[in-house]
Amino acid sequence: MNKSIIRQKQTNRLMATVLTIVLGLHGCSVPKNIAEEPEAVEVPESKMSSLIPFRMSIKYTGMKYGYINTKGEIVIPPRLDEVGEFSANGLAWIKENGKYGYINTKGEMVVLPKFEVAEKFRANGLAAVKEKEKWGFINTKGEMVIAPRFDEMLEFSENGVAIISEKEKHGYIYAFSKIAPPPRFDWMGAFAENGLAPVEQKGKYGYINAKGEMAILPKFERAASFADNGLAMVKEKGKYGFINSQGEMIIPAKFASAYDFDSFGLARVTENGKYGFTNARGEIVIPARFEYAQSFDVAANSLTIIRDNGSYGFINLQGEMVIAPRFDWIGNFGNIGIARVTEDRKYGYVNAKGEMLIPPQFEEAEDFAANGLARIKKNGKQGFINTKGEMVIFPRFEYVAPNFEYVEDFADNGLALYRVNWKYGYINAKGEIAILPRFDDAKGFTSDGWAEVKENGMQGYINAKGQSIATFDKACGIEVLKNAHGEIIWPPQEEFQTLCRETR
Repeated sequence: MNKSIIRQKQTNRLMATVLTIVLGLHGCSVPKNIAEEPEAVEVPESKMSSLIPFRMSIKYTGMKYGYINTKGEIVIPPRLDEVGEFSANGLAWIKENGKYGYINTKGEMVVLPKFEVAEKFRANGLAAVKEKEKWGFINTKGEMVIAPRFDEMLEFSENGVAIISEKEKHGYIYAFSKIAPPPRFDWMGAFAENGLAPVEQKGKYGYINAKGEMAILPKFERAASFADNGLAMVKEKGKYGFINSQGEMIIPAKFASAYDFDSFGLARVTENGKYGFTNARGEIVIPARFEYAQSFDVAANSLTIIRDNGSYGFINLQGEMVIAPRFDWIGNFGNIGIARVTEDRKYGYVNAKGEMLIPPQFEEAEDFAANGLARIKKNGKQGFINTKGEMVIFPRFEYVAPNFEYVEDFADNGLALYRVNWKYGYINAKGEIAILPRFDDAKGFTSDGWAEVKENGMQGYINAKGQSIATFDKACGIEVLKNAHGEIIWPPQEEFQTLCRETR
């Protein structure tokens, strides 16, 4: 829909690889003792964002953004250039007259627009902003906590350390600290629980401690953050192994590639182009014999996906084949321990015991949602099944869309978008028609309980009962916004009359 107005964050990501190295390793969390942060203040979910952002054409100024509430009342007139999503603290960035500031859920301007770029507030109560082409951080009062001096910045980790870049060198800074050690590294990774972080200097990798001192001298070709078991993967003489926090090689560098340790204490390694697993003692517990292997997953009941002879199956922690390779593709196990599989271009499901739960029979299939239903397509029509494979909502819909966030089929209010005869409506989890299919176009409901729709050529917003909140229309050749009673809520009446006379 051309009135969709939530813009995705536009953050420079030059340092996107800082927290993980090219081998796909998982970064570790920052040590808890390096920075103490005040507890973040969160707004109750019910008060998070009862505002609906909208966009409309304004004479003489062009397209502008504003906010209405769920009663269809103007909260912020359409005067903004851009708007962002609300953070957990109830603030959202906006852009007005080319500058960025912040509003609260009442529509009040709490931080005046004065920044070149502004980002969403994070859990530590700080937001990255840009002034004079340099990055810094402000608090919820708009006060500059960390002055803008950095060329690039990554977001703060949970424990208060952010990776920064200045004059093409990388370093770090603590939350609520105005002083940062001068950046001196060519690359820097995440601090681990043991207080060490990988760094690069002159093409070699080593580790620094929380004081910025070199704890392990730069001598490796590659280095990753330390895992929870106290080991870090490094590359030496073209091979990969693992060291401890003293820099001692615990598992000799003998693998063609290696990956981080999983929650079961096993790490994937490759030898001669095949995948296997080693434990923290360097013992090969599952020989390298698979074309591909994923890490073991708790949600998968201690199973992992492997590929052999071009087909996918499952093995357990002992390397025993639980389901022999027979599938063309296997998805990840979801929260309820069920994964999609395909065989002969048909979708089915297996459970975390490796048992075939629902044989492949569907043309399309999605993961099971939190409500225990999965969207499927059979004979060209879409419906829903439960975890027993029973058809709960029989295939009769041409289209059933995922929710606004594209996470699961049903929105938080229990409604799912569907289409019949090219008209859109909403069903509940029982398959009952909640809102009749009367819309020419529609989106799933947001977590705040409103949806964007188009009816009879007019775009607008509805609530979970299908009742109109506000609708865009034309009057005197002017685009207007009307409430549920058909009353013009924008432009204001006096302005509308003036514009109306001008068009005659």
